[in-house]
Amino acid sequence: GGEGVQLASHVLPSSWAFDPELAVYPFDLEMANSLLDEAGFVDDDDDPATPRVATEDALYAEAGTPLAFTLSTNSGNEASEAIGVLLTSQWAAAGFELTYEAIDFNVLVERLTGQTYDAVMLFWGFGFPDDPNGATANFSPTNDVVGAGFNVTSYNNPEWTALMEEANTVPACDQAARAELYQQAFAILREDVPWIWLNTSNVVIAAQPNVSNWDPRGQLVGWNESSWVIPR
Repeated sequence: GGEGVQLASHVLPSSWAFDPELAVYPFDLEMANSLLDEAGFVDDDDDPATPRVATEDALYAEAGTPLAFTLSTNSGNEASEAIGVLLTSQWAAAGFELTYEAIDFNVLVERLTGQTYDAVMLFWGFGFPDDPNGATANFSPTNDVVGAGFNVTSYNNPEWTALMEEANTVPACDQAARAELYQQAFAILREDVPWIWLNTSNVVIAAQPNVSNWDPRGQLVGWNESSWVIPR
């Protein structure tokens, strides 16, 4: 409905730590093909319907291995399922054979934290609505605990970790100083790509005009509901 917002980092545009100058990932098929050629995955039969295959010089795979993976998401989420269909087509254009599956949410989480997946797509809400330090749950090496931690990509960049620690301990919690540090950290994530951020959406929340003390904070509409007043 025109309310989708493309993202380039782990912070929502409504956050004080958001960097509007951080560029979203472009759709660049020519660059994708060039990088795959460089990595040793080539189109050996000039047939766009078949996946690329690894050469003798390929990174991370034996020669002849098809460029294929499974993308898993939770079933019952129409937005995720629609995105999955779109991604299947876009990855195929770059020579990937993508198997897309929508499975039970609990099974998905078990695979995710167990680090037994090819790729997982899901909506993420830790640190919501406005805690940029919440990203440490996903990218701090201390949370790389198989079966329990949420650093499920085993990401470990000491520069990123140091910036996050510094931002979380700024004297007097100076918000401008913290924002600058967080923005540096999220620029590193954009370059390292432990995740590929896709999108968020604007959500319209409304109440009748005679409700006093109604103060929604993102999706946390009822955080102060005990103080709402509707005159009789």
